[in-house]
Amino acid sequence: MPMINIDNKFVLKSMKKVFVEELEEMENELKKLYEKYNINSSKELAFDISEGFITSEEARQDLERMKYLEENIERIRSYLRDINMLSI
Repeated sequence: MPMINIDNKFVLKSMKKVFVEELEEMENELKKLYEKYNINSSKELAFDISEGFITSEEARQDLERMKYLEENIERIRSYLRDINMLSI
């Protein structure tokens, strides 16, 4: 018998809150990076770098950060979809 009996809905609600907050932070950071280069995705920056339009090391680091953020945003959205399905 568990020592603590916690309602599943409470756990799901708490998880959802944390994921939503993290998602908002990541989306805001990604938006700022997109605005910095006037782009809509990391693929656009990757193209500009590969074509030599942008050559700075900072841009390469920003590209890696964008890819990281894009991947994690999708992962968190997936988690939120799962949580929403469990909440029904």
